[in-house]
Amino acid sequence: MLQKKVQVVVFDLSGEIPKVLLLKTNKSRGSFWQNITGSLHSKESTLSAAKRELFEETGLVPNEIFDLDYYFEYGDFVEQVFGAVLSTTPKKIKLDPKEHDDFKWVEASKISKADYKYQSNFESFIIANMRIKI
Repeated sequence: MLQKKVQVVVFDLSGEIPKVLLLKTNKSRGSFWQNITGSLHSKESTLSAAKRELFEETGLVPNEIFDLDYYFEYGDFVEQVFGAVLSTTPKKIKLDPKEHDDFKWVEASKISKADYKYQSNFESFIIANMRIKI
């Protein structure tokens, strides 16, 4: 049986230019940029896991979070992708140093494959970007 995971693409829509949040994994995890990711706890729904992971990894609570109906498999995992929307720019991002050591907001129109290590992260951004019609 495949282990379930979630991925959350976070958009800041508070300004004239939509931005996407990227987190940089710490050195022990490879030092690469990604969206929010994480595993489900026992008997947890994917939506609850997406909200929890977003809060645990950033301290953020979105105005809206939605299932993108997009999944992908890799190795022993299946990952379900969510989009999250913020209507105000967060003054602070609370990173967990066990997982990440940096973050950045990137203009959505300037995101490219080069911003991500994994194609699946970039494809998740593309799907989310189309869904919220930026």
